[in-house]
Amino acid sequence: SAGPPQPRPTVSLASFSDALRAQPSFAFALHAVAPARGEQAGAAAARAARRSAVLPPYLGAAIAGVSICWAPPTVYYLPLAATGTPPIAALGASTPASSSSLSSPSGDGTQPADGRTHSRAWAVLRAALGGGARKVAHDAKLQLAALQLRGIIVDGPLADPKVAAWLVCPSEGADLSVRALAERYTPEAHAPLVGMRGTPADLVCKTALLSRRLMGALDARL
Repeated sequence: SAGPPQPRPTVSLASFSDALRAQPSFAFALHAVAPARGEQAGAAAARAARRSAVLPPYLGAAIAGVSICWAPPTVYYLPLAATGTPPIAALGASTPASSSSLSSPSGDGTQPADGRTHSRAWAVLRAALGGGARKVAHDAKLQLAALQLRGIIVDGPLADPKVAAWLVCPSEGADLSVRALAERYTPEAHAPLVGMRGTPADLVCKTALLSRRLMGALDARL
């Protein structure tokens, strides 16, 4: 199976922000880590470390970063937590956002679970999601709920490949995960990623990339 992508050069936050503002459309995926509770805390913590988890009731999830894709196969990873994942790229991306140009970590996370955060990185995300560009997010309602708790309202057109796929082919019980949809509608994009392993941030980058390509394929069918 394919290994994790190799580290790529980083770009400054200012350059990333300028490029993002110029885009008419982009896909995003939050890198969220759910809290561990009860007797299964150890096992839950281990599972959470292997995936992004944006699930009800949202209040306890920490947002470590966000992946953003507007021109596949390039994917940017923007770290939002001061103690979170370092800047990386995945899936052939060449220019991830760099934390080197971020302001000093602040002590006031947007939610207590977020801990110490990069305030300027959050400001860039707020501006991008509140702008007029079309946003694409798989299972968007979960991510929107987590963002709303942090005072971030997503404005402008919003597309969800999960909803679009159901509109294209309504089927009760169908697998609408981003991986299953990519296998069905964009096999040429999904095939190179089969078996990919890596950090949770790598997998979040994969979600943003597949969501971007999926929406293009589904738009053509709607």
